[in-house]
Amino acid sequence: MMCCVLQQAELELCAPQLTSQCLQATVQSAFDNLLDHLEAREPSSEREVTQRVIDICALEQALGGFTSLETRTHVNAYRAGLVGQLDQRKLQLCLNNMRSSMRMAIESLEGGAEDDLNTSNI
Repeated sequence: MMCCVLQQAELELCAPQLTSQCLQATVQSAFDNLLDHLEAREPSSEREVTQRVIDICALEQALGGFTSLETRTHVNAYRAGLVGQLDQRKLQLCLNNMRSSMRMAIESLEGGAEDDLNTSNI
């Protein structure tokens, strides 16, 4: 899944019009396989439940635009089944940290062209 994020970044620079077509099938398959794997094994602790929800939220945030409505519904149903078993405080803290990190990364990428130390030709 992380390779898809890197591929998305590279495609956006080189051929943004192909990003969706190239990544949609890969992301769709990866999400489906991930959910099948997670559903086949019950989480062993509250910590594992919380981590699963955090990871799914992060992946959905990064790659959700490449998934079908059916997969998004499947992800939401899986996550809803775990909500009663997780540590809400830790989940909110981690999601806030993730969003802050994503915001900083985006700001860094957007401001990168103005950076005097930027030697990129793109």
